[in-house]
Order: sequence, then structure tokens, then C-alpha cells
Amino acid sequence: MAEKKDAFASKGATIIALTPELPEFSEKTAEANDVPFPILTDLNLEVAESYGLVFDLGIITDLYEDFAKISEKNGEEAKTKLPLTATYIIDSEGVIRYTFLDPNYRKRAEPSELLNELDKLSSER
Repeated sequence: MAEKKDAFASKGATIIALTPELPEFSEKTAEANDVPFPILTDLNLEVAESYGLVFDLGIITDLYEDFAKISEKNGEEAKTKLPLTATYIIDSEGVIRYTFLDPNYRKRAEPSELLNELDKLSSER
């Protein structure tokens, strides 16, 4: 996404990321990956929950905590759950016009697909 930031801006789109990570960790992630757009913290996964994107770790909570130290990065209240990775295009009226959701966190929306969707939206106006 970062390399296409100007292409998104030329279409009037703003990119933001939302993460359950506490700000000190998301800042480190942004710096390490040279992320040129804002990364906001979804404290206690409140936004992700409102979109139905949270799953409970259930019986693997302790294992996951030992492995990923989720409570250190996301806060104690969020250590038993994780969000799915999702990408949305939301129009200026707040209407979701495009959704990409895959339970495999490694699969992400392709920037070219998002740019095509933005073109479709602008042609509908």
C-alpha cells in the first residue's frame, strides 16, 4: 500500500491502518516498515468487534500468550482475542463500498484491485 500512496491520493482516497497494538508498538511497526500513512490503535478491539471481525482464542489463549506476548502488545483486556485482517473502501457518506476479508492474515487486498474499485466508484458519481 505504501508504494501506491500517491495513486490513492490522486483518486481522493486516504489510507489508514487500524491495529490492536498499543501505540508504542504500532509506532515501532510504522518506523520499521516506513509506513507513510496513519496507524490508529483499536483499543480493546472495539472497532473490530463492531464490524464482526474478532475471534476468541479460546483454549489456545495461554499458548498464544506464551508465543506472541499478546497482552504486552495489545493490552491485558485484548489478550484472549484477535481481529481478522480486513480492508474497506468507505465513501464520504460512511457507506462501505468494498470489502476484502480473508481469515489468512497473510492474504491482503491487492493495491491494484483497490485502485480499480476506486475508479468504479468515481465513474458512478
